[in-house]
Amino acid sequence: FFLMAVMPVMAALRALVCALLLCSSVQCIILPKQTLAAASPVEVISLHEAMCPDCVAQDWALYGAKKELGAILNMTTLWWGNARLMPGGKIICQHGPVECEANAFLNCVENQYPAQHDEFVHCLDWSLIFGCPGGCPAPPPMTLYRNFSQNCSTELSLDYDALQTCATGENGHALVLAAAKATVPYHHTYVPWLVINGEHNPLAEKGPKAFISEVCKAYTDPASLPPVCTGSYTTTQTHTTHKNVRAHTHTHTAQRHGASRTRYSAEISV
Repeated sequence: FFLMAVMPVMAALRALVCALLLCSSVQCIILPKQTLAAASPVEVISLHEAMCPDCVAQDWALYGAKKELGAILNMTTLWWGNARLMPGGKIICQHGPVECEANAFLNCVENQYPAQHDEFVHCLDWSLIFGCPGGCPAPPPMTLYRNFSQNCSTELSLDYDALQTCATGENGHALVLAAAKATVPYHHTYVPWLVINGEHNPLAEKGPKAFISEVCKAYTDPASLPPVCTGSYTTTQTHTTHKNVRAHTHTHTAQRHGASRTRYSAEISV
């Protein structure tokens, strides 16, 4: 009876010894500790059109906010806005031919230089707001826009000639049509129009503080929120001074949303 009782214990000891021997050899495998995956970034789509004064003002206002939100934000700009595709493939833009060319150029920048797209847009915004006394006329003359886009390309070491060839050729046209197709499902009624995680979010359009608040609320991992989500945000931002454009004194006047502007301003419509 004693031997029968001891035998299971001895078998267990033998199994333990075998396991120890295996772990002292190359056959012992230590499984890594499982870790939870980080939350996905908040997906923001911005429906824009080039040369639109309200779009310029919003880009300018959100420049610092986007930087402070960092990795929790994945923002894409669709450069189409209120343009229309006519029979035969001709595109008509709200702000005329200069907008059509700039939409194509900005789509080419986003396609060829995605990491520098935001800095290019910021440079172009800076040029339109501060490059003329009191703000440049909206829309600007084609020659002025091309001068600004070339200056900004040079400053950021982008190949202006290649981008201009893209913008005025078949590739640029195809990119604009792709932006148009991606814009259609959102049924927008004005620009700029912000979509957060698939839903239009008009609150986020009210300014940088509101934009930060809405993006932070949409992020699903409270433990890894950036400091800007839990602290205060000041609208006093540090903007790059773009050396290729002369700055002029500029005054800002807030207007009702949708009001027509004849010059570019850093002020978001209210």
